[in-house]
Amino acid sequence: MSLKLLPKDIEPQCVHTIDQITFDQAELQELYERLKHLEVDYSKIRDKATAGLFGSITLDEFDEDDEPVPGKNFMLEPEIVKLVNLFNPVVAPIYTGNLAITVYQPGFQFFPHIDFSRMSVIMFPIYPAGKNHAPIDWYSLDVLGNAKDDIENKEKSVAIDKHDEEFYLGSTYYSDVHPTLANTQMVHGVRNDTDDIRIFLQVSMYDRFEDVVKGIESGTFLNV
Repeated sequence: MSLKLLPKDIEPQCVHTIDQITFDQAELQELYERLKHLEVDYSKIRDKATAGLFGSITLDEFDEDDEPVPGKNFMLEPEIVKLVNLFNPVVAPIYTGNLAITVYQPGFQFFPHIDFSRMSVIMFPIYPAGKNHAPIDWYSLDVLGNAKDDIENKEKSVAIDKHDEEFYLGSTYYSDVHPTLANTQMVHGVRNDTDDIRIFLQVSMYDRFEDVVKGIESGTFLNV
């Protein structure tokens, strides 16, 4: 697999390390171990996902009184509440629907795409620990070909079905110490050609990447 680092002059358009915050990866590993039995094969949720290689844990159950259900709602997990309380998004508050633990098995590929709903995402690596995980790949917009015409349609993701070396710009790794903000409106993908399961906590944001970066720099986005 070809792999190169994203050029430094492009990186600020794609990712931003939130170095004002340090997170405890071991706590998130304990969270995952506690909840891993609830993982669902994502192909049952999204028909384009590869069966058996992409799992997801999404806990958003409420009872008949609209109260979160213990063990089935992220907002009752202390590790999650501690992290969520660090952020002040403007467009919409962070709640259960914003949260997921994603599990990419060795050999999984997320082909080049632009997300259809969320505008940015905050990523917390859980596993593997102590060594490089499969990075995120970035592509120029031209990789989408005619699919570029669908970018403004926020009812579906815009994607193609293969990695394209011609339009591949480079890859970035997430910090295991600080959360990383990623721009989901830039074309991106993942190729897990490692021998390790790649597990992340994702916090989806509906604020634009550049607006979140401004909020981080001004201090208005963070409770630190």
